[in-house]
Order: sequence, then C-alpha cells, then structure tokens
Amino acid sequence: MDKAKYLVPNFFTALSFTMGFSAIIIMIHGIIHPQYTSFFITADRSLIIISAWLLLWCVLFDKVDGFAAKSLNASSEFGAQFDSMADLISFGVAPSLLVFSFLYTTQGTWYMNNRVILIGSVAFFSLCAAIRLARFNAIDVEEYATWFRGLPSTIAGAFIILSVLIFAKFDLITHYPVTVYVLPLYLVVSGALMISTLYLSKLVPRKSRAINIFQIANIAGAYICGFGTLFPEYLMGLVILYLSVGFIYGFMKRNVIAAGANTAKQVG
Repeated sequence: MDKAKYLVPNFFTALSFTMGFSAIIIMIHGIIHPQYTSFFITADRSLIIISAWLLLWCVLFDKVDGFAAKSLNASSEFGAQFDSMADLISFGVAPSLLVFSFLYTTQGTWYMNNRVILIGSVAFFSLCAAIRLARFNAIDVEEYATWFRGLPSTIAGAFIILSVLIFAKFDLITHYPVTVYVLPLYLVVSGALMISTLYLSKLVPRKSRAINIFQIANIAGAYICGFGTLFPEYLMGLVILYLSVGFIYGFMKRNVIAAGANTAKQVG
C-alpha cells in the first residue's frame, strides 16, 4: 500500500507527458492538413489551436502531480526525474513547436523568408528549458524552498502557449503585420529568463488573508478557464501579473535569498 501511493503523482505526470506528446502529433497533422475540420475542429479552432489547449492542460496537470506528491508524502527520485522528462516535452519542446506550427501554417511567405529566425528561436527555447530543468534537479530543488531561480519551464511554456492562443483569437498578425516577430522574440526572452539567476517567488500561503483569497480565487479561475478552453487573455493576465510581482519581489529580496541558499548548501 505504501508503494501504491507513488502511482498517484506519477499517473498525472504520465498524463501530462502523453498529452504533450499527443499535442506534437496533432501539430504535425495540422501542418500537413491545415484545412482539416470535423465536428469539433472548425476554421476558428484548428488542429494547432486544439494542440495549444491540450498543452495548457498539461500545465494544469503538472501542478496536480506536485500537489499529490506532497499531500501523499509520495515524492521520490524517480518521480522527480520522470517529471523533468515530461516537463521537457510538454513545456520545452512542444510550446516552441507550437509557435513554429502556427507561423508555418498561417504565415507561409514570412516563414520562407525568415525560417532561420524561427528555427533558431525554437531551438534556443527548447535548449534553455533542458538546461533549466537539469539545473533545478541538480542544484535549486534543495537550496530554494520557496523561490524559483529563473523562470520555471512550466510558466514559460504557459506564456508561449497563451501567446499563440491570443494571437490566433484576435488575429493580431493580420491587423498588425509587424507582430509576426513577437512570438519568436517571446521564445528568446522566455528562454533567457529560464536560465537566468533572477528569483521568482513561488505561490505559497501568505500572512495576509486577502492575498490568500486572491490567490485561491484566481487559481480556481485558471483551472475553470483552462479546462473550459475559455478566455486565454484572462489566463495571460494572471501569468503576467504573477511574473511581474514575483520577479520584482525576488529582486528586492535577492540578498536574503542568496544568503539562505548558501546556508542550506553549507548544512547539506
């Protein structure tokens, strides 16, 4: 029975991995058959958009497996490594391929003239995600209990996924052609933030009851909108708010955080 509890978080990790891999297959199908439609896939909800929402579900399930591991006291070295492999697929490789697929299928002429920029940004984001995950497992997991060092791959992936959904929903490139360069730029900036040494506060209970209520309400809203495939702009607003406040707070507390990490390293 003790061993059975480890199946719960690993199940959600396996689910995230499977959905991430499936999203990549759907993207490939979307590139080959960009005009494909069915009873739930329409002109406004293409295969590329379906794959984007599927990847966003991976983000939501990623938080569930961590919660399950802590709640059941079922954390393990295998689980940590398995989670990293799933994260690399779902939040490192798949989001960057999502940008590639979206621009390839909707901006074919631009792609032919700028494929080096797009392929380079895709590769850079994926590489940074791999470095960030390796660094987290090797160093950061023990030294920064309530902080992230650098942008987590999960949040980076969510930012890229939501960007594609918003670009598609509002048809931004058609209205503002210069924005075609924004998605590759997002990949590069997000990749750089993942391997940066900036500190980002984790979402943990605070002393303020109002802040805790605000956090819980918006987490609930994120799951409702995410699984309901609704309001990507609201979800993006939550991500931007979290990153803005979290990085600013981390910058203000950087000396205290670094001192705490050094202490933890010496004790270990």
